[in-house]
Amino acid sequence: MLREPLHKRALAIREKALGPEHPDVADSLNNIASLYSDQGQYADAEPLFRRALEIREKALGPMHLKVAESLNNVANVYYSQGRYADAERLYRQALGIREKALGPERPAVASSLNNLANLYRDQGRYAEAEPLYKRALTVVENVFGTEHPDVAKSLMSFSGLYEAQGRYAQAEPLCKRALAIWEKSSGRDSHDAAGALGNLGAIYYLQGRNAEAERLLGLVGLEGRAEVPASKLTLIDRKRLELARALATAPRLLLLDEFLAGLHPAETATAMALIRKLVAGGTTVLMVEHIVWALMELSKRIIVLSAGEKIAEGPPDAVAANPAVIDVYLGTERGSPMRA
Repeated sequence: MLREPLHKRALAIREKALGPEHPDVADSLNNIASLYSDQGQYADAEPLFRRALEIREKALGPMHLKVAESLNNVANVYYSQGRYADAERLYRQALGIREKALGPERPAVASSLNNLANLYRDQGRYAEAEPLYKRALTVVENVFGTEHPDVAKSLMSFSGLYEAQGRYAQAEPLCKRALAIWEKSSGRDSHDAAGALGNLGAIYYLQGRNAEAERLLGLVGLEGRAEVPASKLTLIDRKRLELARALATAPRLLLLDEFLAGLHPAETATAMALIRKLVAGGTTVLMVEHIVWALMELSKRIIVLSAGEKIAEGPPDAVAANPAVIDVYLGTERGSPMRA
């Protein structure tokens, strides 16, 4: 990963210039640890997060808001490792700092409440989680108003609690309200709205309202596989599932980013057939793709970029013959450029 050596170099510079116990050193440690944590390298992340916490406690004092941030970082690692008791202790400590420093009605306090609530939910401690979710939701509503995207996030977390308990009738209106907020604030075709639609579809399916879910699964070639966990699907079938989730938004324009990436030729052909099927059904598809031969076969119109600048636009055959495209992508020595 390109960022890791840069963060490590920044850490070395700060340690040398400022000393190993400076708060800015803690920031660099957190940057590196976050990279490791995002990759699931929790054993590597934990000592860096802990060292950053110790620096901040010593330099800034144990009740500083930066200390609360570090406590949450360490707690998140523990949470991911299933060390729930350790995570709970640190989450509670961070919550106490934030409440004392900021007061009980601040967004950072709501974030800490949600951290604890999520921890309780995942342990099946639903009765303890519910009042925390309710309080977090009330805080963000009071601070931002009832139509703010942060309210939608709290609603989705709250909905997830009810869904985990099988209380679908209570989960559904919260999910619908979150969807309405995101459609209004980000647009009907936004990523957040798509996520809410996916959750709403899951609620419907779990309630037995599965006709539409089954139709979409059948459309993308996953008929009869509704009970298979996504983690057990092959790459091509996970891509089918991605399409089904997107199609649940009933888009007029479907955006596909590197949809063919990672597929072997037979799977690529299958994916291309699926795209043709969607287009034949009336959906417009806009693709960002580097599988050139597939684009040539699928597209009615192609735009070619080089270094962020448009160098060609038009029908596939015209683009394939464009000297600028040939030169930039394949060099001037090759023939039949777009098939190489």
